[in-house]
Amino acid sequence: MKIETIDDLTIGVRYKVTKQSDDETFLLNEIIERNDNSDILGYDAAGWIDAKNVEKAIKGLEVELHKEYGVRRILRLHEEIKKLYSDYNIIESDFLTEEDFDELDKLNEKLKEEKQ
Repeated sequence: MKIETIDDLTIGVRYKVTKQSDDETFLLNEIIERNDNSDILGYDAAGWIDAKNVEKAIKGLEVELHKEYGVRRILRLHEEIKKLYSDYNIIESDFLTEEDFDELDKLNEKLKEEKQ
């Protein structure tokens, strides 16, 4: 996905750089994220580009969703939700059922197998 403006990046979503920016601010395979101030956080560089400098820094930039991080985050949230269900002795709700948890457990196992 080619990035033309900061608005092409969703706040709070992590992306992997697939084509570095023209000025090499963002390098190939770097993980980046737009924050709610329209700064871009660079996880590999452990820094950020201020919103006022973003326009220049993103020229030529192309990214893809960092799905591995998204899946890890979903699984972490899944574990937190399961703990809350247990802590509050809730078996089912209008949001998640035992079957939903079973599906998430299967996804988690599949991802663990793929990493081995």
